[in-house]
Amino acid sequence: MENRIFTPPKAILLLVNMAVILVLVSSCKKYTTPNRVSKVIVKDSWRIQSFFFQGNSITIDFSGQVFSFEDEGGVLAKGITGNVGVWDVGANKNPAILYLSNFLNYPMMTLNDDWTVDSCSKKEIKLSSGENSLSLIKVDN
Repeated sequence: MENRIFTPPKAILLLVNMAVILVLVSSCKKYTTPNRVSKVIVKDSWRIQSFFFQGNSITIDFSGQVFSFEDEGGVLAKGITGNVGVWDVGANKNPAILYLSNFLNYPMMTLNDDWTVDSCSKKEIKLSSGENSLSLIKVDN
């Protein structure tokens, strides 16, 4: 009796394994680089679309407030003279971190945090830190 290897199930098994690998690779989260965050954030002015701080929405506290991020690290707020805070991005790439600090008064002080950059496009930047989340949208001039 001849020893035959039945190949169709092996071929199907190979195809299934390849499909699983492709799904896993394509679903990996792609992080935004610090360089991209720096380029995008200084290019335009931004307003807060949504801000959840310690589980509560405080978006309304920033109603009408427009922020500009300067190349040298200052943060300006429309209608307020001088820097209201400072920003920086570290060298972290997986994920990029946006450091906001030196915001002194409420509600601005709630921005002080090491924010994980969840996404960064020319129109929106999404940040998170623990239970806090912050969404910035580009202000059309």
